[in-house]
Amino acid sequence: MASIINYLVEKADDKMFVYKVHSYGSDRLLAIADAELIGKTFSEGELDITISDSFYGSEKCDKEKAIQLARTATIINAMGNGIVSLLAESKIVDKTNVLRIDTILHAQVVVVV
Repeated sequence: MASIINYLVEKADDKMFVYKVHSYGSDRLLAIADAELIGKTFSEGELDITISDSFYGSEKCDKEKAIQLARTATIINAMGNGIVSLLAESKIVDKTNVLRIDTILHAQVVVVV
C-alpha cells in the first residue's frame, strides 16, 4: 500500500482536467481525468484501460471546478495522478482505496445516502 500512497504527491495547482457528467436517474457520475491522459492506454497484468473522451469527456476544468464537480457527484471515476491526488487531499477519496494501473492512479467513489 505504501507504494500507491507515494504516488499521491503530484500537485494539481497548474493541472487541467477533462470531465463529463453522466446522469442515471438520481445518480450523477463524474468521469474525470488528467487532461494529458486522453487517448492513452495503460496496462496492469491482464487489465487494459483506455482513457477515452467518449467517457471522460473533453470539457476542461481547473482544480477548483474539479473539487466542486466531485462534491456534487454521487459516483466518481477518477483517472490520473493529478486528479486522484487532488481528490485525496480534499478528503473526497480515501488514499487507502486508490489503485495503480501501470504508473497511473485510479479511484472510484460511490456516495451512499
